[in-house]
Amino acid sequence: MRGEDGKAAAQYHMFLAEMLNGCGMNTWTTNSIIRHAVADTPAGPYTPKEIIMHPFAHNPTALQAPDGTYLIYHIGCGTPNGGSPCTDCTGGNTGKSCRGIGEMVACTKNTTNILHSKSLDGPWEQLNAPIVYSATMGVPYQVDNPTVTFFKNGSLLMLGRGGDPAAESGSDGYITAPSWKGPYTVRVAYFIRLLLVRVP
Repeated sequence: MRGEDGKAAAQYHMFLAEMLNGCGMNTWTTNSIIRHAVADTPAGPYTPKEIIMHPFAHNPTALQAPDGTYLIYHIGCGTPNGGSPCTDCTGGNTGKSCRGIGEMVACTKNTTNILHSKSLDGPWEQLNAPIVYSATMGVPYQVDNPTVTFFKNGSLLMLGRGGDPAAESGSDGYITAPSWKGPYTVRVAYFIRLLLVRVP
């Protein structure tokens, strides 16, 4: 994202998932943080700055709401996911003592966690925005991998994965809200089924 001053020399801001302690991607449920980095051009190089959210936090998507607020949609709650981050790693290689555990999609099953700030340099605050289940949803919906687009009036459309806890990797849904503060209403989930056909 481009800095607030809008000038040609403005810094560019990146918000990324980073694995702590030199670990690899298979420690993402224990070591993933959200990091802020800046550069003078979109192509970088980017200089790491502060940690925006500690483990567990992953899949950050940064954007600006129509009211000017900067937002980071993500998964995780900034609390340890099954214990302390793994330390048995070197140069992106994960040691054998590290173990993967299930992800913590949100702080509770009835919320989606959003970081918000008036400045790209923070400070950032957390909002556990409420999720409302519509009549079309027969199961609790955990918003995994949230992606948002805004309309001019401040309302939004969110796409998320995970409508059916029993088949999370194969279900997507759409969610609406009158503003980024919520409430977020799950409208429907689309369940994707793979059909394998043997070709002679």
